[in-house]
Amino acid sequence: MASKKLNIPLKEIVNHTGNVYEMTNAAIKRAAQLTVTGSPTVEECEGKYVSAALKEVLLKRVDYHNESI
Repeated sequence: MASKKLNIPLKEIVNHTGNVYEMTNAAIKRAAQLTVTGSPTVEECEGKYVSAALKEVLLKRVDYHNESI
Protein backbone atom coordinates (compact mmCIF):
# COMPACT_ATOMS: atom_id res chain seq x y z
CA MET A 1 0.00 0.00 0.00
CA ALA A 2 1.42 3.39 -0.97
CA SER A 3 1.78 5.94 1.81
CA LYS A 4 -0.36 9.03 1.49
CA LYS A 5 1.52 12.32 1.23
CA LEU A 6 0.58 14.70 4.01
CA ASN A 7 -0.46 18.18 2.95
CA ILE A 8 0.47 19.81 6.25
CA PRO A 9 4.10 19.59 7.39
CA LEU A 10 3.52 18.06 10.82
CA LYS A 11 7.20 18.23 11.74
CA GLU A 12 7.08 22.01 11.30
CA ILE A 13 4.03 22.28 13.58
CA VAL A 14 5.70 20.25 16.31
CA ASN A 15 8.94 22.23 16.04
CA HIS A 16 7.26 25.65 15.81
CA THR A 17 8.70 27.89 18.53
CA GLY A 18 6.83 31.08 17.74
CA ASN A 19 3.46 32.36 18.84
CA VAL A 20 0.88 29.76 17.81
CA TYR A 21 -1.99 32.27 17.97
CA GLU A 22 -0.16 34.61 15.59
CA MET A 23 0.70 31.74 13.23
CA THR A 24 -2.93 30.58 13.24
CA ASN A 25 -4.19 34.07 12.40
CA ALA A 26 -1.63 34.36 9.60
CA ALA A 27 -2.80 31.02 8.16
CA ILE A 28 -6.46 32.08 8.34
CA LYS A 29 -5.77 35.34 6.51
CA ARG A 30 -3.57 33.56 3.96
CA ALA A 31 -6.31 31.00 3.30
CA ALA A 32 -8.72 33.84 2.54
CA GLN A 33 -6.17 35.33 0.12
CA LEU A 34 -5.65 31.97 -1.59
CA THR A 35 -9.38 31.56 -2.24
CA VAL A 36 -9.20 34.73 -4.33
CA THR A 37 -5.75 34.54 -5.91
CA GLY A 38 -4.92 30.83 -5.96
CA SER A 39 -1.42 29.39 -5.67
CA PRO A 40 0.57 26.38 -6.84
CA THR A 41 0.57 25.30 -3.19
CA VAL A 42 -3.23 24.89 -3.35
CA GLU A 43 -2.79 22.43 -6.20
CA GLU A 44 -0.10 20.57 -4.22
CA CYS A 45 -2.59 20.32 -1.33
CA GLU A 46 -5.36 18.94 -3.55
CA GLY A 47 -7.43 22.12 -3.46
CA LYS A 48 -7.40 22.46 0.34
CA TYR A 49 -6.96 26.18 0.99
CA VAL A 50 -6.39 25.98 4.74
CA SER A 51 -3.79 23.23 4.34
CA ALA A 52 -2.03 25.26 1.65
CA ALA A 53 -2.06 28.40 3.78
CA LEU A 54 -0.74 26.61 6.84
CA LYS A 55 1.98 24.98 4.75
CA GLU A 56 3.07 28.35 3.31
CA VAL A 57 3.15 29.97 6.74
CA LEU A 58 5.01 27.12 8.45
CA LEU A 59 7.57 26.78 5.68
CA LYS A 60 8.03 30.58 5.68
CA ARG A 61 6.99 30.93 2.04
CA VAL A 62 5.02 33.99 3.13
CA ASP A 63 6.00 36.63 5.67
CA TYR A 64 3.62 37.85 8.32
CA HIS A 65 3.74 40.16 11.30
CA ASN A 66 1.41 41.27 14.04
CA GLU A 67 0.11 44.78 13.49
CA SER A 68 -0.37 46.69 16.71
CA ILE A 69 -3.65 48.55 17.07
